[in-house]
Amino acid sequence: MKKIVVAKFKVKETKADTFENLAQPLIEKSNMEEGCLEYQMYKNNSESDEYLFYEEYKNQEAIDYHKSSPYFESFVRDIAELLSDEISIKILNE
Repeated sequence: MKKIVVAKFKVKETKADTFENLAQPLIEKSNMEEGCLEYQMYKNNSESDEYLFYEEYKNQEAIDYHKSSPYFESFVRDIAELLSDEISIKILNE
């Protein structure tokens, strides 16, 4: 069953560029994963410190693979100090 993940990040005002630079390699590598159907990042036009990640996966196993990848683990670790709020994550079944 296809899975959709929507993750919302709130970044400290002065850390947006750093966040975007760290996100780019994650997006590129994630889109190359066999089980990943789509992996995109969007910046909120009205809230410049807010980002939305939209991710589609073939199944739960593909999400598990992604979450255990070294580039995902590195991204999560590296952005911790850049965030101004907790990450909001929703997983939907399709």
